[in-house]
Amino acid sequence: MSEIDIIREALRSWHVSSFRLEALAEYTVEDEREEFEAFLQGDPLPPPNPPEFEEWFARLRLERAEGRYRSRVHAIAGALTPYLQYEIDWAYKGNAAAGEDIRIVHSASWQTSPFGEQPPDFYLLDDERVVLMAYDEVGHWLGGEIITADAEVDRYRRLRDLAVESSHPLREYLAALRRLPVPPLEINPGQEAMTA
Repeated sequence: MSEIDIIREALRSWHVSSFRLEALAEYTVEDEREEFEAFLQGDPLPPPNPPEFEEWFARLRLERAEGRYRSRVHAIAGALTPYLQYEIDWAYKGNAAAGEDIRIVHSASWQTSPFGEQPPDFYLLDDERVVLMAYDEVGHWLGGEIITADAEVDRYRRLRDLAVESSHPLREYLAALRRLPVPPLEINPGQEAMTA
């Protein structure tokens, strides 16, 4: 079994709780490509979900029905990137509707964030195992490391607690975004000529 297969199996084999901390401004996920491109093109609604998305949502609903708790906090520093706008406005909604508890902590910078620096991306499974995630510079997943040493796991429990205490539920965060003033759209003459 490859290292990535071992990580994938660990991410499937939790029993009570799965917590995820995300801290990248962009993730490159092949399954999201079509939907992300539609978002960038200005489509008002996501395209119909492909079968693998529906299977994922069914899995989330089953976990919730079984009393298993899946949650995530996305820590953000600075302005929202196009990917984060897509993820928050489109991608997270399906997961949340299917039962995942999704929260956001958004700071002006990592230095002013509750973490003081960019935190690592990780999963905390059943409060006893950590999967530390590894990505390249454009957000491709490269694998990770499974951590079970008590002292290290305790460090990630504290990071989880800080993330949850500092965050806002997705619904509240989206409502706050909608109340922000929107600057007027400026079209330069070259763009105007292209659209005329």
